[in-house]
Amino acid sequence: MLSDNGALSYIKERYNEEVIRFESIENKSTRFLTLITIMIASFGAILGYQNDQLFNPETAIEYIILLAALFAIFSLTCAFGHLLLSIKIRSSIVVPRGIETSEWLKRQDKEKALSYVYDCYANAVIKQSEFNNDKLKPLKLAYDELVIAVWLISIFSVFKVIMEMMKC
Repeated sequence: MLSDNGALSYIKERYNEEVIRFESIENKSTRFLTLITIMIASFGAILGYQNDQLFNPETAIEYIILLAALFAIFSLTCAFGHLLLSIKIRSSIVVPRGIETSEWLKRQDKEKALSYVYDCYANAVIKQSEFNNDKLKPLKLAYDELVIAVWLISIFSVFKVIMEMMKC
């Protein structure tokens, strides 16, 4: 069985792990958002450059190209929105702090103070873990949408190449 200090050290380590996990999710979401933004801008520029050909489809291949482009932009836009949800501004869960808490802890006997600190960390670990899991849901959706968008952009590119080769 762990001593009181051992149990407190253990729960503090779990709390620190959850805070590190929170920071990792935030960093991934931010990098991912940058990538999606660049992809939207790049693909949008390509579509804007080719809008005369793209938005006047006549053949089945041109319709496939148009649909792939539209669904790719839709998928990238959805990924962008989910990433914004993932990095919604909210700080990490913290244990109670402040002068009132410090003064209260000083007035308590060692056992009661240690129990209170342990409970604070335990509650913070639970809340932070739930918060991290909530942040991960839109991040996973954004990743799935990015995969779909990449496939659609690939289809768009392949059929564009086929169209260009047919013109030669």
